[in-house]
Amino acid sequence: DTQKNFYWPAVAGQWACYLGIGTPRDFGPCGTVLDRDVPLLFSHPERLFTYLADVKPYIEEGLLFPFHVDGQAVGTIWVVNHDGGRQFDAEDMRLLGGLADFAAAAYQSYLASTKLRDSERRSRQIIDALPAAIYTTDAEGRVTMFNEAAATFAGRTPQLCTDSWCVTWRLFWPDGTPMPHDQCPMATAVKERRPIRGMEGIVERPDGTRRRFIPYPTPLFDSSGTMVGAVNMAVDITDRKLAEEAIARHRDEQAALYAFTDRLFRAASL
Repeated sequence: DTQKNFYWPAVAGQWACYLGIGTPRDFGPCGTVLDRDVPLLFSHPERLFTYLADVKPYIEEGLLFPFHVDGQAVGTIWVVNHDGGRQFDAEDMRLLGGLADFAAAAYQSYLASTKLRDSERRSRQIIDALPAAIYTTDAEGRVTMFNEAAATFAGRTPQLCTDSWCVTWRLFWPDGTPMPHDQCPMATAVKERRPIRGMEGIVERPDGTRRRFIPYPTPLFDSSGTMVGAVNMAVDITDRKLAEEAIARHRDEQAALYAFTDRLFRAASL
């Protein structure tokens, strides 16, 4: 139902050539069934809905059932008889009712999967738009997703389902000693099933450049409490650290200058 018109998304049998065609919402068998929200049997409906006279072969009988989504009739299932020697019976009604229930369940499943895909797409767009490096792993620590910022941060393209624990090439502790990937904060978060906070590290890219960062690894759990993976956000603090070091050097230089000046004044006063 598209408010103004119905269209036939699936047609089989002698009417298969009419796939994609439909009937007016306010003047047709489908609209009548939806308005009444009951199954209806039509005999030669072209007598009432004259435009159906152009559809061949003619309809001897048409049995229509509504199908529902969230309690509301949103479409119909047709069975058309082109043979005047046969009429629909109670068994046909039962079978078509079951088919209508199946169609409703399938349509609801389609809507749910479409919403899920749309939600996943929006979530991915948001993650890709973030300037911070973000990646996820499965419960065994294998990398399952990363955003562009993560690849830029690492200086390489991570290998999904191959890289473990980290997207980086090499890691070091803040004092410069090597940090094995299986001992990095993300590995600890997955192995111990808890978020890790308050740590810093140094990443070395394949081209030899290094960046300092703060990681925020966090395990992910499903509704039953089973850990299904983890997500990590690595915040690049290199520029902040360089600024802090520059400020510290400036203060040390000022302190040294003040001390030197003080000694000069003291020497001059003797």
